[in-house]
Amino acid sequence: MIALCAEVGYPHVSVSRVSFRAGVSTATFYELFGDRAQCLRMAYRLSASRVLPAREVGVAGGGRAGVRAWVRELLCNVQQHPDAARVLLIEGLAERSLGRDEFARTMDRAARSLERLLYGSSPPGLRPDPPGVALLGGVRAVLVRRLIASELGDLTPLGDELVDWVYAYSPPGGELHAGVGAAAALLSARRSRAALGCGGEPPRPPRGRHGLGPDQVAALQRARILHATAQVMAEKGFEGSSAADIIRAAGISRHVLYGLFANRLEAFMAAQQHAARVLLDVCEEAYASATDWPERVWRASSVLLALVDADPALARLVLVEPYAAGPDALAGVVSLQAQTERFLREGFLARSASSRPPALFAQASLGAVFELIQRDVLRGRLALLRSRLPLVTYLLLAPFIGSRVAAGALERLA
Repeated sequence: MIALCAEVGYPHVSVSRVSFRAGVSTATFYELFGDRAQCLRMAYRLSASRVLPAREVGVAGGGRAGVRAWVRELLCNVQQHPDAARVLLIEGLAERSLGRDEFARTMDRAARSLERLLYGSSPPGLRPDPPGVALLGGVRAVLVRRLIASELGDLTPLGDELVDWVYAYSPPGGELHAGVGAAAALLSARRSRAALGCGGEPPRPPRGRHGLGPDQVAALQRARILHATAQVMAEKGFEGSSAADIIRAAGISRHVLYGLFANRLEAFMAAQQHAARVLLDVCEEAYASATDWPERVWRASSVLLALVDADPALARLVLVEPYAAGPDALAGVVSLQAQTERFLREGFLARSASSRPPALFAQASLGAVFELIQRDVLRGRLALLRSRLPLVTYLLLAPFIGSRVAAGALERLA
């Protein structure tokens, strides 16, 4: 299972393929596992034991040295077990019923280990920001990009850069900054919802004689298919849905669907790309509406969270279901994250050429943000998104302008 997931992705792994690779019959497979999902779950746990650092690594010493030891062991394990790393960090999200729960629990445990190194024994409610799950998400994003591109190379140099990124949220000589809480009394992200123009279901093409040309009719039908695809994926997931579900939700004929798209995957890819463009367009407009870079980031983050809150189906289409749709859709997730890096370009330019952070800082910071959003969408905690604005903005600002300046900007913006 681990080898096949790494080679072709879990969506293309069948019981027969696993049985053939293992050299056993399918009857033997079903004697050991209830189904393919249970096999993935066991493979996921084995992958976690191979890749994640032992809990006790560095915990006794803690501090920066402990974090460095933890990160270095993680990178070493990924280097030694790339197939297991792909299952742990990517393929676990492909299975809707068991895999995603297992993924969330495993990442939560790893995040708590990282938090113990950073914050010691302080109670979770009193720990400073950012939370371990966000920091682990940043590390995961950096590794996922390399795993998908099959460009792991030598991961050793990444260790110090990732530790520097983690501690970019700490004032010089101090503990990690707790100042994000000062921005808790913030304007609600819901204020931006009215400006999003998030429409409902696209209209049907008129029946009978009308003045619309064939291209206009096709555009309306395509819009209905994209909208229906997003709704179906939110309800059933890619793995549990079919072309018939999309046809029924869109209120179109089979002939119309296959006249525009070759199959369900092609419709999904088109809907995914459309959703990504919507996200980028609304963020770009909000970003351009201010002149000060911290406020630009604040406004873009605000409208992003508002859009996800207003249309969670869109967020699932962009950040969750691509893991179940296969390699091409998964590449779209990486592409979206890479395109959002342009919102951090001014952060790099704010520093002199000699003191600019590594490019990895942008990947990690955005990865941390997308991890938080993805986690909230997966667990149905959309109301929590409205309180994320200060933290999300802080995650994007602090590595470039410093934690103290970023915390001060948040107080002003809130």
